[in-house]
Amino acid sequence: MPNLETHALNTQPSNDAAYRSANHAVRVIVIAQFLAVSLWFSANGAAENLAAAWRLRPADLGWLTNAVQAGFITGTLVL
Repeated sequence: MPNLETHALNTQPSNDAAYRSANHAVRVIVIAQFLAVSLWFSANGAAENLAAAWRLRPADLGWLTNAVQAGFITGTLVL
């Protein structure tokens, strides 16, 4: 009678390469999303300098942040 545990360990899925490829694709997507979304906050990072250079009010900075985010969303939808 064959040992079932040994048999189970010796039967690797035939799609191991496909699993590694899918795993790699998920990692690339996660990194790309992280890097792309970090750009949404670029207006916040430069807000103080922009406010001084362009003489912006706090409400104007809010509009600027919204415009940057709306631009990314629109660009994503267009692409």
